Amino acid sequence: MSNPDADTVMRVLRQHTSPEVTSIKPSSNLELDLRMDSLDVIRLLETLEREFHITITEEELGELNVVSDVIRLVSRVSYHATEEGTDNDHP
Repeated sequence: MSNPDADTVMRVLRQHTSPEVTSIKPSSNLELDLRMDSLDVIRLLETLEREFHITITEEELGELNVVSDVIRLVSRVSYHATEEGTDNDHP
């Protein structure tokens, strides 16, 4: 992937998934393919928030089903944070 956000998301995902998960693709379902439960997803998002200096809302959390959703969310939120000069206000 040439998207630095995507590369970082994939690296963080590898750190948060079970060793039994051998493949992570943009189409991988967080629950079914990566065996992540809701607590795993929250821990993942906390790590991404620290990594990217962003804030992810509960509404945004509900939009996440597959890896590409996470990548798009991080890219969108970090873009808005950069554009607005803050990591707290984004649509």
